[in-house]
Amino acid sequence: ELIRTADIASKVAAPTIALTLTLYVLLYIALVIAYVGVLRYMAEKPDDVIAEDANERAAQPAVVAGAAA
Repeated sequence: ELIRTADIASKVAAPTIALTLTLYVLLYIALVIAYVGVLRYMAEKPDDVIAEDANERAAQPAVVAGAAA
């Protein structure tokens, strides 16, 4: 017995599929833009970020592992 195209084809309407594809593409475009933005920020400001991190660590008291309080 042969399988007909009508037996296998999706019952979902074409506009629904188009909307889903459009939203999927827009989401990934937004994610790529955010990713590139973070990479550019990290590339342009590495010294500032490293200095801020060093200042934060210096401001925190040192914790000795295993020391009783």
